Amino acid sequence: MDLSPQMIPVFLVAGGFAGFVNTVAGGGSFVSFPLLILMGYPAHVANGTIRVTIVMQNLVGVPTYAREGFFFPRQALACSLVTVPAAIAGSLTAVHLDPDPFRKLSGILVLLVLATLFLRPDHWTRRESLGRIRWDRSLPLMAAVGFYGGFFQLGAGMPFLAVAVLAGGWDLVSANSLKVTVILIFSAVALAVFAAYDQVAWGAGVALGAGNMVGAWIGARSAVKKGPGWIRWVMVAMAALASARLLFRG
Repeated sequence: MDLSPQMIPVFLVAGGFAGFVNTVAGGGSFVSFPLLILMGYPAHVANGTIRVTIVMQNLVGVPTYAREGFFFPRQALACSLVTVPAAIAGSLTAVHLDPDPFRKLSGILVLLVLATLFLRPDHWTRRESLGRIRWDRSLPLMAAVGFYGGFFQLGAGMPFLAVAVLAGGWDLVSANSLKVTVILIFSAVALAVFAAYDQVAWGAGVALGAGNMVGAWIGARSAVKKGPGWIRWVMVAMAALASARLLFRG
């Protein structure tokens, strides 16, 4: 399906908002995915195409966080060792299944993350990570996040943050930096799987991704400057909107 020139500005603006939200809290794909569906792309192609936008935005988000002093390559590698194989399994499952029936399951997952934002607010707003990250608790859950991200990208950043903050002991700003690095890695692998099965609309993905890159740059800088309290409320807003979109769509 060709991308019409008049739709490029729409994709750039929508991508900018999605990139900002994804880099700060997660959930930007709830903008990108419905837009692709609205423009007539099949659900399985939209599911593959949003990986283009995720990879492009995080190519900007990672160095932006790094310039602000938030970059954890060894820790990201440890997470990737479990998330990448899981993401491959998830994406191989997705290319054979329509992701649309799994919307309600995704909505419930986002609601659970929303609940933790209120049940454990002190964990979400801590200014520094724990002196010793709890890898034994977080890595098995990271594998589940990787499978979900490979299968159905929508909202994958939110459960990643929940695992990193609540199970691992990261502060929210550092967890966001870790998130963009790890999701960049496993999304690139998932994108390769979807591309191999011809389930990527490259024109639409690049147009959205260009906007995402601008939004990611703004979002990463905002997250560092405004701190965890502000990020938490962005997550609350996006989780509420995302769960409503998934559970009660027409």
